[in-house]
Amino acid sequence: MKIFRKSVLFFLLVFLLGISFYWMPFILIRFKKLDFTHTVLYTIATKNTCSANSEEEKVLQLYTYVCKKIKKPNYKQNYDTTILGFNGQHLYSGLGFCDEQCNTLLALANTIDIQGRLLFLFGNDSISHHSVCEIKIANHYGMFDPFYKIILKNSKGQIASTQEIIDLPRLLDKIEIPFGISDSDYRHLFGKKYPFKIVKYNRIVQLPDEKKIHAIYTSWYAIFGEAGRKRLFDYYYSRNQIQQKDQKRIEKLFL
Repeated sequence: MKIFRKSVLFFLLVFLLGISFYWMPFILIRFKKLDFTHTVLYTIATKNTCSANSEEEKVLQLYTYVCKKIKKPNYKQNYDTTILGFNGQHLYSGLGFCDEQCNTLLALANTIDIQGRLLFLFGNDSISHHSVCEIKIANHYGMFDPFYKIILKNSKGQIASTQEIIDLPRLLDKIEIPFGISDSDYRHLFGKKYPFKIVKYNRIVQLPDEKKIHAIYTSWYAIFGEAGRKRLFDYYYSRNQIQQKDQKRIEKLFL
């Protein structure tokens, strides 16, 4: 009988802890503690890399996602929103130029602890006309150009860095120059006259409380997945009076 009671108490305790844990992110939203932008970006990054078998695959999947979701705007298009903050605003709008696409890719990578940096290319001009990003994979920085959708491989099969492309311009012979720029203009971006500049790294310093909150959601999403995430976001939308059109635009990011 004592063993039975202990078993019942144990399972009851586990059940209560599980219920308490389930409600934790809802409570964080209730008290405006949950960083919604980070939560959205982390969930997108995790959902889109769940099938990856390596860090390179993860980065390639995030790169593909950004190329798919963010297109070059025309100057008549304008979306003014703060719902997803600076790092998520171009995913929300679906529009962005080269630096904005790169910043989004770097922000997504950062949420799953992948390091990267934003670069301004100069080449044969003293003024930068294009931005790319480099992401660190197996201790090697590889260049990603989501605006022109270009990735190059070096002789080792790694994604080539910007410096490798500058040192070995024949790597550019392997690409089909995208629409919107001439072959010579793209090559000039990797000229040696004016070196590229590293503008920023994507590693963001988090306060201890922020780390704890993000860790809670990371564990919570691993357990409750997309079904839980949808209910959580519905609660966030309700608490913060997010309009239907904005809800639909955010939810499309998960399709």
